Amino acid sequence: MSLNNWLVIATGPSVRKYENEIRSFSGGMTTIGVHHMAGRFVPDYHLFVSKKRYKKYGKYVSPQSTLVLTRGVGGEFEVENEYPSSIGRMEIDGGMVRCSGASGGVLAIAYAIINGADTVFVSGLDGYSTGAGHHYSEKNNSWERLMEHESATRSILQDLNGMVPVKIITPTVYEEYYAGFADIV
Repeated sequence: MSLNNWLVIATGPSVRKYENEIRSFSGGMTTIGVHHMAGRFVPDYHLFVSKKRYKKYGKYVSPQSTLVLTRGVGGEFEVENEYPSSIGRMEIDGGMVRCSGASGGVLAIAYAIINGADTVFVSGLDGYSTGAGHHYSEKNNSWERLMEHESATRSILQDLNGMVPVKIITPTVYEEYYAGFADIV
């Protein structure tokens, strides 16, 4: 029986740094990219959870990718998300996701689980407290807000990892889920 492994390509700066390793690692997996892929990857699925990001980057989605939009962006992926929220949680009921504090990266993990993933590998879910920055610069994100988001993401990862194994392959602040390339290959 073959495993249904998925790779999420989120938006952290480690995606640029480890682009070649991510590309090599992804062979044979179903891939889902989040928001702007900057021409680096052509994922099997391309997820947008933000109208603002879709408006700005939707034109760059490859015709080879299946576009996935949450209902809030005009698509059919059902997500009820209280965002922002300092308390992270996620439940999946059939194809419906109920959560608080969920970013595109963790919603991509949920999408993979809904679609039968046995294990979800993740790149680019770096967190903020490393000081490495992020792909997107938001003027209204204070340090306190970023730390609340990081805490919410940690809680959501715990919920998701209780459903299927979640393994982050690029450097991350979520050390309990970090597997790295060398530990997996």
